Amino acid sequence: MPDIIQEAWRSVDECALLAQETDNREMRRFFLNLARSWKKVALNYEILAQNDHYLAELKRSRETDYVGYPTERQRRTHDPARAKRPARFAIGLFWRRA
Repeated sequence: MPDIIQEAWRSVDECALLAQETDNREMRRFFLNLARSWKKVALNYEILAQNDHYLAELKRSRETDYVGYPTERQRRTHDPARAKRPARFAIGLFWRRA
């Protein structure tokens, strides 16, 4: 992902440079808008990279927390109070019988 972020920032710089070099007002506006769009892309990718880093740290800390638990606690246990059929199927069977 760092490559994508660097490429987006390079595109921002290129578009800003092209906007400075042109004499046409509409082309300048076009390149400035394009630079603004690339800047948003770069910032969004930076946020995604920060989130990935945070999630990786969170996953690593949870994996170390689960090491101390017995295997019975890690598996999902059967809940006898939970219905065997989802409610929508039970309602459908009720209406068919009536």
